[in-house]
Amino acid sequence: MRDCRYASLTTKASSRNNLLAHPEVNANVFLALQGTHLERLVNDDMLRQAQDEQGFWRSYFYPSPLFGTLLALDALRGSRASAAAIKRALSFIVGSQNSDGSWGADGDPHETALAIAALAGHKAHAAAMRGGVEHLLATMAADGSWTSSACIWEFPADARDVWRAYEQTGRSSRRAA
Repeated sequence: MRDCRYASLTTKASSRNNLLAHPEVNANVFLALQGTHLERLVNDDMLRQAQDEQGFWRSYFYPSPLFGTLLALDALRGSRASAAAIKRALSFIVGSQNSDGSWGADGDPHETALAIAALAGHKAHAAAMRGGVEHLLATMAADGSWTSSACIWEFPADARDVWRAYEQTGRSSRRAA
């Protein structure tokens, strides 16, 4: 069991708490600590507490609930105490799949790739993952890339000033020679 004395859950969003309040930041830090001499600082319980009742993890900087969920699932991988949280997350992902096999608005390839990555290694959801892969293959451009219109990063400096980033260059696949 991991030692939880060194980290605490902060849920009040403020400039001072940004690095403590957001599950995707915590999950990223915990992933970096896993397998190191600082692994005792990883707090699975904090990640489980931050899970939305629908099964996903919110992300402060990334509008997609699939981004935070992917990171949390990676951080919780292998945690027996997290089995119920992982099951809820996978159910959320499968339940939000579009009928054409994609995820996100208009079958967005960025959202679809996040969902596929989160489902990878979970054999019970192989059919959903296969549907996503088939959708990506069917929508891939001739040059092996995809175009996404999804906002992939967002920072609300204040109510009137929100910075956003979009992937405009396309996402390339790796092709075997």
